[in-house]
Amino acid sequence: MTKMILFIILFSFVVQAKENTKDLDVGRSHIKTPHIKISDIKNLTDQQIHGQIFLLKSALKFWELLKFCNDVLEQKPYNPEAHFGKGKALSELKKWREAVDSYDLAIKYKRKPLGEVYYEKGMTLDERYAPREEIKNFLEKIGMSLDDIRKPLHVVEQSFKDKGVSLEEREKFLEKIWRIEEAFRAYDFAIENGYDDREAHYGRIRTLIRLGRLHDDE
Repeated sequence: MTKMILFIILFSFVVQAKENTKDLDVGRSHIKTPHIKISDIKNLTDQQIHGQIFLLKSALKFWELLKFCNDVLEQKPYNPEAHFGKGKALSELKKWREAVDSYDLAIKYKRKPLGEVYYEKGMTLDERYAPREEIKNFLEKIGMSLDDIRKPLHVVEQSFKDKGVSLEEREKFLEKIWRIEEAFRAYDFAIENGYDDREAHYGRIRTLIRLGRLHDDE
């Protein structure tokens, strides 16, 4: 019953979020974004970099955002705001793996608030989730269950080898599990670092459901 209620809450939240996004997108492309010359980038403060990233993000100009962040990083390779903005642009452009790398660099260089970076990393990893049913069906096909994957990945991989699962299938499946596990950890770190938005809590619950581990949090 608890799981059903959680699914209903999550579904209604997603539907409402999509409707709100449609309304907001109508005028976003008309937001004016100032052009910044490459020669001026070295003189930009972190606040100015943040402002330009915010404007480009709001205007849904993600290719321009990616170019701007790359230009900044050419002159300021350790700038956490530029790494964070690049991660956001790559995520929106569906380049998830590269986006995660950028978020990791933003974390490494202490972008603040740090909780927001972890949340965006979790969302990026979550974008390409493997549905729980897909995982369950795959395991049933090889005579395993969700309980069998509540172990370190190297132990799970050995179990797959023992079951005769091909290397290609093992890699595909383990990447899905790794991605969901990493998303869960990112949401956890987001909350620990003060990102107390309900979306982070929903994301955390969602990943537990996908892994069949909701009872672990009870």
